Amino acid sequence: ENIYPSLRYCPVDLAATCALHEENARRNARWFGAPHYYDDFRKMLDVEKPEAAMVVVNASMHAKMACEALERGIDVFMEKPPGADLEGAAKIIETAKKNKKLAMVGLQKRFAPACVKAKELMEAKDFGPLRHIQTKFCTGRMISGEDFVSEVGIHHLDLARFFFGEVDSLSAV
Repeated sequence: ENIYPSLRYCPVDLAATCALHEENARRNARWFGAPHYYDDFRKMLDVEKPEAAMVVVNASMHAKMACEALERGIDVFMEKPPGADLEGAAKIIETAKKNKKLAMVGLQKRFAPACVKAKELMEAKDFGPLRHIQTKFCTGRMISGEDFVSEVGIHHLDLARFFFGEVDSLSAV
């Protein structure tokens, strides 16, 4: 919903698309200008040999797919969260370091022009110390439970880290 349409603003060439179902991969290739499409991500990585791969799937698949790309010498961008659990996220970090490749998680809200400008204004000498932050933004489809925290709530926590620094403690209502 977000990644493919955003590519038109990036200096990248989309070499191929991949999806579990070939018809979805074909549609995305047509809509977003990729010359090739696949329904097998390993085959896509082996044939296309891209410089980078975007892993935009269910979090339970992030670690497996990201590590396979990193082991092939391919930098990886993935949606958040980086894994379904701490073990998966740690495996991605370990694999990226071992292969001297980049693994990036899409926590992009901190790069939004409004957030960057707000931080710039807050860092002014006469602004005073930051004591409170309240974050709100609209989401697409509504999800619930743990998925909501990992898919949407993670942005709020990342913005708190962006404005305040690393978090010592957290409480939520």
